[in-house]
Formats: sequence, structure tokens, C-alpha cells
Amino acid sequence: MDACMRACGIALFMSSPGIAHATDAIAQGTAECRPHEQQASNKKGNAADCAPKPSVDADRGSDGTEPVEMTVGSPPMQSDDTGTPGPGNWEVNLGIYGDVTGGTRLVNLPSLDINYGYGDAVQFSYTLPVVFTDQAQPDGGGTARNADGWKLGESEAGIKYRFYDDKETGLAFAIYPQVRFRTPGVDRAIPDGSTVLVLPLLTTWEFAHVSMTVNAGIEASAGDRFTFASAGIGTRLTDRVAVMAEVVGENLNAKDDKVVLFDIGIRQKITDRQSVSAALGRDLDVGGDRQEHAYFAIAWQMLFGR
Repeated sequence: MDACMRACGIALFMSSPGIAHATDAIAQGTAECRPHEQQASNKKGNAADCAPKPSVDADRGSDGTEPVEMTVGSPPMQSDDTGTPGPGNWEVNLGIYGDVTGGTRLVNLPSLDINYGYGDAVQFSYTLPVVFTDQAQPDGGGTARNADGWKLGESEAGIKYRFYDDKETGLAFAIYPQVRFRTPGVDRAIPDGSTVLVLPLLTTWEFAHVSMTVNAGIEASAGDRFTFASAGIGTRLTDRVAVMAEVVGENLNAKDDKVVLFDIGIRQKITDRQSVSAALGRDLDVGGDRQEHAYFAIAWQMLFGR
């Protein structure tokens, strides 16, 4: 029954008007760009028309301003995109992120994510969550709730570098090395004290009506090496609303710890410098005797600077 519900949910999303429109746009663009249909005398003009559209920076909404960002990225999704705030700009994300399984709830409330743009292709980032845990524990009279309270979680610092960005095709690549570590002075009850190095390769490919994101990399800590990967697609419903979906795989090289999950998200533009977003997700496949988890995210993004 759970498998059926998940399959139905994915099918409903992929059949939504926005996704259907985006899929039709790609198919139409591909048909128009077949080389054997181009005339030699007009080859240059056709090549320009047939190239995938660049990122939304080149597009304008009906009100003359930039439309909402449709690329799958954090927040609210788990995949990262290749975008950066731009030279001298700050991007601040305030979020609530939840992980629920059985009788346990782990909530980042809030999570502070600060990003600074250095040049056009570099981003410095720092993330610090405030973590609340609530776990059901059996006692002599049945099951009781045990709230662990509020504590600072693990810090995460990283540098994103977009080393390839083709404005004509909309294809971009970036690396985003990050270090996750115990926040100095914080009780070890929530952070486990180990330092984790995250090394992902990020890819985005943006068309006029759809954007695709792919991540792949490794996490390394204390002799352990785990691989991860994700793929997502996003599209705009209007100039101010975008919808996104992704499939994420974690610990893919560890049979007993493997997790594959599905997320669906929405992003709403408020102003040119503010947006809100939300996502819901659930495990599709877990390894060993792990329980399935459900996930949620709510985020407010603000841009400052030039």
C-alpha cells in the first residue's frame, strides 16, 4: 500500500500542468533542433534558436522583473545548485527542518544559513542549526515522551566554486567542499563530535521552462567513506511560483545504511530579494533494519548587498 501511495504521488506530480508544460517544451525544442532539418544557409541562426535557454537572469516575468528561481536547490530541497549570490552580496536563509520517524522527532528550529558571494563564481557559506529532539521511551507505565530540549547542532562551513558556466546552453558545473564539525563549546549529546568532509560535484542545466539539477559525491569521516547522489527537476507555474521534485540517495555504498528518498517542494517569490519555500519528503527505500523517515522543510530566503 505504501509503495502504491508513493508511486501515485510521483505520478501526480509528474502529470501536473507545470511539469507537463516543461516536458512538452523540451520535446518541442528537441524536435526543432534536429540537425537534418536545418538549412545550410541559415545554420547559424537556427543554432542560436535551438540552444537551451540560459538561467533566469536573462529572463523577465510579466512585470518586467526576474521570475522566481525554479532550479532545485537548498532551501528547501536537499540537493544543491550551482548558483552563487554574486559579488559582494549576502544570502541569508532562515529555516525549519524536520526529520520524523516512529516516536522520534528531530527538528532544526531555526537553522541559520549565511552565504557570501566573492566574485561571480565563488560562495562562502556557514550553517548553524538550533536542534530540538523529542523521543518516545518505554517506561513501567507504557510509553512516555522524553524531550531533550534545545541545543546548538553541528556547524557546517563550505566554499562553492562554479568552474564552468555556459550562458548559451544553460549548463553549469560547480564543486562545493564542506566541513561539518562540532560547534565549539556545545554539548556532545547532539553532535557526535566527529568531523565530516563532504565533497560534491554539482550540475545544473537550465532551459526556458524547466531546470535540472544533479549532485554526486562522497562523505568522509574517521575512516568511513559514503557515496551520495541526487537528481531533481523544477519548473515555474507562474512568474512567482515554482515547483520542484528530487530523488536523493545517501550512503549508497553501504547496504545496511542506504537511504533513498523523494522530496517535493514549492517556492514563492515575495520580492526581488525575498522568497519563501517549503518541501515534504519520505524515504522510498532504506537498508538493513532502519526505519523509514519523513521530512519537512520551511525556509525564508533574504538577499542583501548590491
